[in-house]
Amino acid sequence: MSHGPWALLEIERQRGRPLLLAARVPENLPGCHFDGLDLEAWIDEFLIDILVLGTRTAKVDIAAFRRLARGTPIKLYPSWDNHHSSDGYRETDLEIWRGVCANWWRQNPDGMHTFNLMLPSPQAAQNSGARPPPGWPTQRRVFAEIGNPETLKFKDKVFFVERRGGGHAQPVVPAPDNWHTPRHMYFQSNMQAPLPTPLDAAGGTDALLRLEVADEVSSAAEKIAALTLRLAISAEVPTALCSGTELEQIASLIELRINNILLGTPRPETVSAPQDDIFKHWLAVAVAPPILQSAPISSARACVNPRPQAAAGSASKSSNCTSAINSRPAEQPRWIREEARCGNPHRMRL
Repeated sequence: MSHGPWALLEIERQRGRPLLLAARVPENLPGCHFDGLDLEAWIDEFLIDILVLGTRTAKVDIAAFRRLARGTPIKLYPSWDNHHSSDGYRETDLEIWRGVCANWWRQNPDGMHTFNLMLPSPQAAQNSGARPPPGWPTQRRVFAEIGNPETLKFKDKVFFVERRGGGHAQPVVPAPDNWHTPRHMYFQSNMQAPLPTPLDAAGGTDALLRLEVADEVSSAAEKIAALTLRLAISAEVPTALCSGTELEQIASLIELRINNILLGTPRPETVSAPQDDIFKHWLAVAVAPPILQSAPISSARACVNPRPQAAAGSASKSSNCTSAINSRPAEQPRWIREEARCGNPHRMRL
């Protein structure tokens, strides 16, 4: 009895039409090797038609897979899991989908792949006797926009630096505040993500983070109503986020730089979020578009430096980091989460 791709080719002949074989694999080659997947052999022997890259991460090394697949008809589709997603971005907003996919399109994939984006339409829900799902309008917009880089241009986006762990049951993936290397698998763990990262309250060592921003922000400054950098800060553990007076005190102690340009003093900001979402309290600071250079990647640098006449505070702080481009308005955590929002003046509200 035939097995694998040869069985598929046999069925193709019987049915008189092509049947393609796709496999979902970790987001980079080291992750594939960690999990025992010999992608080089799969490609050399042409055992696959489509590689679906990544699971719950926005950081996919499409270029490395492209080098392996060069000269073959194998297609590359980066994937975002809407449910088991990067920690802090579960069942996420449309702006985050746009930012993730815009960054991927800069690496020239063959298309986009979604996972766990499976809400029924209002009509389908009604036909089955269920209530229309509230997330349907966002899902519909995701499918309408992410399939082409042109449909993502000049729309509000969120770009973020990822957190490792979380997003799944702890026996599968360790939580950020109980992190240990999950040696049973690389898949779904985000184990190489840079956040949470500890901050040096003495100010001697900066926390250096790389934030990828696909949009040509500096050359499209006239179309941008607001560009905001946000940090989520936690105390002893990554899930104990600072808020209120403590966050105000931290704002007077922290320095933020993008491409080594010092930004203004951040301000505390509270955003609406689902009840089980811990990322409600942020430090936010406006960013001038020219600071983000016209390149596929801008680097975000966050550091803690005691300002004159200010106390250094505890040395145990850590951070999470996000940055967002908004066509008008924009959001996100002594672990840093950093987020950049950009947007165009004709922001379409959901």
